[in-house]
Amino acid sequence: MTVSQLGLLVNGVVTQLFTLDKAKLTIGRSSKCDIHIDDVGVSTNHALIVIAPNKFLDGYNDILIEDLQSRNGTLVNGQPIQRCLLKPDDVIAIGFHKFKLLDDRAKGRESTVLLMMD
Repeated sequence: MTVSQLGLLVNGVVTQLFTLDKAKLTIGRSSKCDIHIDDVGVSTNHALIVIAPNKFLDGYNDILIEDLQSRNGTLVNGQPIQRCLLKPDDVIAIGFHKFKLLDDRAKGRESTVLLMMD
């Protein structure tokens, strides 16, 4: 089974990978966070990643990110969010750090085909 990852981006290049292998992962400045970011622009407990089974597609997970009332907010693809369903290749900005969601299994599932029968 493939596990999704967050890739830390530096100048558009993935320099570090974080495996999303738990139902909930915290991101923040605290050393107790699953993804620790040593940056004063990042709150102690800045954001939460939640991974849950998709209701409609067996074997697929939904990956959500939630801002934990951080001081500077969380951006997904340049837009501020409170809670957001992530898609492959979405870019998350937390402080001066950017992460890209790497999830090849989910690519292509965002398009839906509607079949109509006469």
